[in-house]
Amino acid sequence: MRRAILVTMVTMVTMVALAAPGCALFSAIDDPTYPPEDAATEADSFAGDAEVDASAPDTFAEEVAADAGEASVVDSGADSATVVDADGGDAADASGADADASIDAAAADADAGSDTAGDTGSDAALADTATVADTAADAADAADAADAADTMTCTPGAATCTGTTLKRCSDAGVVENVGTCATPELCDATGTGTCKTPACAVGEKRCVGKAVEVCNAGRTGFVTESTCAVGCAAGACLTITDVSAGGWHSCALISNGTVRCWGENSVGQLGNGTFATTATPTEVPGLSGVARVACGGENTCARLADGSAKCWGSNMWDQIGDGGTSMGARVYPSPVFAMTDAAEVSIGRSLACARTIAGGARCWGQVTTATTPYVMIKSYKTPQALVISDLKRIAVGDYHACGLKNDGTVWCWWGSNSSGEFGDGTNDPSETPVKVLLSNAKDLVSGSRFSCALVGDGTVRCWGALFSDPPKKYGSTPVAIAGLTGVSSLNGGAFNVCATLTAGGQRCWGLNAYGELGDGSTGERVSPVTPTALASVLSGRKLSLGYEHTHVFEATSVFGVGDNSSGQIGKAVIGGSYLAPEKVLW
Repeated sequence: MRRAILVTMVTMVTMVALAAPGCALFSAIDDPTYPPEDAATEADSFAGDAEVDASAPDTFAEEVAADAGEASVVDSGADSATVVDADGGDAADASGADADASIDAAAADADAGSDTAGDTGSDAALADTATVADTAADAADAADAADAADTMTCTPGAATCTGTTLKRCSDAGVVENVGTCATPELCDATGTGTCKTPACAVGEKRCVGKAVEVCNAGRTGFVTESTCAVGCAAGACLTITDVSAGGWHSCALISNGTVRCWGENSVGQLGNGTFATTATPTEVPGLSGVARVACGGENTCARLADGSAKCWGSNMWDQIGDGGTSMGARVYPSPVFAMTDAAEVSIGRSLACARTIAGGARCWGQVTTATTPYVMIKSYKTPQALVISDLKRIAVGDYHACGLKNDGTVWCWWGSNSSGEFGDGTNDPSETPVKVLLSNAKDLVSGSRFSCALVGDGTVRCWGALFSDPPKKYGSTPVAIAGLTGVSSLNGGAFNVCATLTAGGQRCWGLNAYGELGDGSTGERVSPVTPTALASVLSGRKLSLGYEHTHVFEATSVFGVGDNSSGQIGKAVIGGSYLAPEKVLW
């Protein structure tokens, strides 16, 4: 702006300096009376006027020069304008021209000086302004940063957890929700934070040994929920569904449909692929889906939920029923030939039978029809259908079989009947079912060479021979057991029987050489006795009687008394006998 003002003012000075002389010169040329009489005087006057006129520009130029720094240039230009030739017009012209030139030069110099000074001053001013502007911008940035720091509520990038919510501090220092974790425990604020992957599903369970572990509340891992007595499978405690005591071995049905056996294994009756006797319950490999298990003298059978059956152990009398030509032992479960509709399976020592879903009977193994005891007349390698129907219960002894019909009648077959096992009042053998001389039967058991039935009035009647050394024969006609009333159910072994009373408790009788009756003593009991030695474990439990040992069981425990010569009690030791109950160790 100052440069523009300076140029304008210099121009104005030049115009003022030239205006008066110019006008006088042109007037003289045009005036025919020119020159005046006293030319020298006029010239002096003109020069004096020029000096006077030049004084204003001189003074103004000094002011301009003071502002722009170029006063000497302006003075020189102004002084040159005072030179006038005394010879008249030419001199005046020259003087005017010189004055014009001097003034123009002075103006040019002043303009140039002004430009230089203005440019230099402007550049310096701009540089100073830029520096100040940069400094101001830096100060503003610092102020903004300070203001931002004052408004931050957290450290950028840092993470925190509030319950299941994962939060993270933004670059602006503001806490933001960045995720929702499955549980508070899975929210990890380490570093920039993350939601951990759950270690397990809600309610998920697993087995570790005999322990059931469940996913903890935070889903970070498992905690022990319970310890199982029998075992653990598929995240749940296994329980005992059924127990069967046989000759010198026993088997238990487990809640997952598998079977575990222990005791004598000389002919593969444990079904584990060996002939090694063991006192520890061992699972039968490859067997599943079992609904019931039954132990005979030296073999075992299982009824599966699909109606089929499998047997293993001794096959001396074709009692495996698989149709094989070999009479050798089966150390693994072997399917009973063409059996698809079994509702119940019962086995003795030399034969086995299945009650069908329709109420019929199919049997395999030995048929003893000779009058001489234990003489085998023939045997069947595969199940044979009997001419009988409407059965609701089947019971097989060592050398005969019987069935209970829905009408309360009892029928027996496949025996020599030499001890009156058929209960028909004769000792005649028969391969076909023979009716027992009683009615209104409610329950049925069969032993080695005898059978007993619970009748409607709560009494028990037996026939055949309970044991023979010393002889105890009931004969061929059912006989009531003296002093026994109020019975609700029966359990039978090879040589003994236990009756459960409606009022609670049990009464047992029969062979008791090893304390298998559970009364704490040995010796046969012709009349029923109370199994006092079992009192501490019997309440609420079921009974299973074998040849010379007895088991008491419920869902999580099994106890045994009697002979343990083959480890059949399940106490993890082999040998001896027990008058008091010993717990089976799983």
